Amino acid sequence: MGKFVAHLLHIPFVSAPSLASNDAPCSAITIMYTPTGTYHRGEVFPHNPRLVITDTEVIAQSPIRTFIAGMGDALSTWYEARTCIENKKAYNIVNSRPTETAVGLAKLCANLLYEHGENAVRFISLFQKDDKEYMKYRTSFDNILEVNILLSGLGFESGGLAASHGVAQALTVFESMDKHYMHGEMVSMGLLVMLCLEDKLDDAKQVAIWSSKVGLPINFNQLKLPEFPDDPLMSIFTETALKQWFTHNEPFPVTAEKIINAMKQAHLLGLQIEKEVGRTAFDCYH
Repeated sequence: MGKFVAHLLHIPFVSAPSLASNDAPCSAITIMYTPTGTYHRGEVFPHNPRLVITDTEVIAQSPIRTFIAGMGDALSTWYEARTCIENKKAYNIVNSRPTETAVGLAKLCANLLYEHGENAVRFISLFQKDDKEYMKYRTSFDNILEVNILLSGLGFESGGLAASHGVAQALTVFESMDKHYMHGEMVSMGLLVMLCLEDKLDDAKQVAIWSSKVGLPINFNQLKLPEFPDDPLMSIFTETALKQWFTHNEPFPVTAEKIINAMKQAHLLGLQIEKEVGRTAFDCYH
């Protein structure tokens, strides 16, 4: 909301996040929600923050779950940018085609997360226990902090969004989401749905395995959602997902039926991976 106030007052905005739970600090966007936590709309401003400052020690002392949620938000950056670059009719949030630089940053996001994500979580856990072994994982923490705030922020803004964020924003129609889950956790589940929607099941499996190891949700049981598609809110959910313009950055027509089928497929995949890999990390931080 600080960005909005700065915009209205015509003054520069400086961002100093105390959490790395999402990629908003570097962006020129403010997302607004209703008092009940349901997604309302996004506002794009003409300028990004003048300065972004992070104190790594403050971030390292923050709840681990918030950092993990930021990783979930960041991982989607690459897959959504890939969708936008492959679909010649897709546009980013400033109504332009994705740049190669943005796609490169988005790809770097994913590479660093797969390489350093688990060790970054270990760093925070050990740091908060004052266990000096944390120094082994300092590089991983620094890399993922850069991913969560900088690379993902630049990547999503210029690379573009797709159905992953469309599903994530639509999940806010369920009351339990606002009360119990963070944006990055919803995006993490939205990414699995998007990859199933795109029939990129090898990628979906890789994402689910990695997510289960770091503590992100990989099925709808972990989000405490009712059985779908019987829940009466499902029609509102799909309607909300379809209202997000970036949902239609997918290279094919997206319908309510396709979204529900992809949700079922993602849910079943997540249950399978949960059996194979376990849910120790998820239970540890939830």
